[in-house]
Amino acid sequence: MKELSIEQKAQRYDEALEKAKQFHDGDLFAECNGNLVEYIFPELKESDDEKIRKTISDILLIDSDEIREILEANNLFMQDINAWLEKQMEPTDHNSIDPHFGKPVDKVEPKFHEGEWVTIKE
Repeated sequence: MKELSIEQKAQRYDEALEKAKQFHDGDLFAECNGNLVEYIFPELKESDDEKIRKTISDILLIDSDEIREILEANNLFMQDINAWLEKQMEPTDHNSIDPHFGKPVDKVEPKFHEGEWVTIKE
């Protein structure tokens, strides 16, 4: 999360206080689905990706013979799956590599340069 300026922090505090007052008065319980913290501080709300990752992780922690058999059949361990799930949450820079040519995008030279003319010969 990026660092906020003092003015931005003051504004966020005022907004949070107003939401808390409305919640306290009973006006917002249904709107925030009972989760006051996420309603007041939406930046704390888990992303769908994080919820899915945690759910998969929780499912795999269930001590089940069927899950154990699937893991053994695929020669996997829980540590492998947990490491993969964590890796999915790491930020990636999709803009730096051209998906078609595998070359860094910032290294591509333009075909045409300023001042050049493009003509069509018939």
